[in-house]
Amino acid sequence: PPALKRWKERGIDVRIYSSGSIAAQKLFFGHTEFGDLLPYLDGHYDTTVGAKRDSKSYAAIAMDMKMPPGEILFLSDVAAELDAAQNAGLQTGLVIRPGNAPTPLNSHPILNDFEDLLPIGNKTT
Repeated sequence: PPALKRWKERGIDVRIYSSGSIAAQKLFFGHTEFGDLLPYLDGHYDTTVGAKRDSKSYAAIAMDMKMPPGEILFLSDVAAELDAAQNAGLQTGLVIRPGNAPTPLNSHPILNDFEDLLPIGNKTT
C-alpha cells in the first residue's frame, strides 16, 4: 500500500491484470486488511482481454492504455506471463513472493519488494 500511494501521488498509472474477474478484483482490492486500495488503481483487466500467456493480450492492454508497450512495466510471479508480455514489447519484472515455488531460470529482472522499483518506489518520499 505505501508504494501504491506514492505511485498515485506521482501520477503513475497502475492497473491490475488477473485471471480473476474484474468484479472479483474490485471486491478483493476494495476490502483488504489495509483498507480500500481501489483509489490507487487506474484500471482492471481479466482474461476477457485474452489469455495471460498470450502476447496479444498484452498488446491489447497497451492499446487500451494508449501507451507504447515499451513504456509499460508488467509484474508477475509467473515467468510464462512475463515472457508473453515481453514478446509484446512490455518491460517485465519477476516478483518473488514468499511461499511460491521456485521460478525456473529466466531473463526477467527480479523484485523481492515493490521498493525494488526505485526510483518509482523511492523510500524517501
